Amino acid sequence: MFKPLTLGAARGVIDRQVSLDQFTANGVSVKMQDVYADGEITRTMGEPHREAFVNSARGRAALQNLGMPPSFIAAIFEAWGDTPTVFEPELETEEAEEGEDVGSD
Repeated sequence: MFKPLTLGAARGVIDRQVSLDQFTANGVSVKMQDVYADGEITRTMGEPHREAFVNSARGRAALQNLGMPPSFIAAIFEAWGDTPTVFEPELETEEAEEGEDVGSD
């Protein structure tokens, strides 16, 4: 989880701004931007980082590991509900890709 970094009593604070857009029942785009604030001066640091997540079991797990504030994650899951709306196919195992019959003994 990202925590604000205090650079000293006379210096500013680095914080992360989070915004959600393209928020639907099936997905969300998360934009994070590090910001330096010193009194009334605010500057962005680097380029924003954007990542999209679908409302699937895998997307939900990845969203929880993003390191975004818990209040944002709670808001997304509150809107999405308890059940994923996007169902991704299972990833095939190497054995199945090699043509072996995985289901038989």
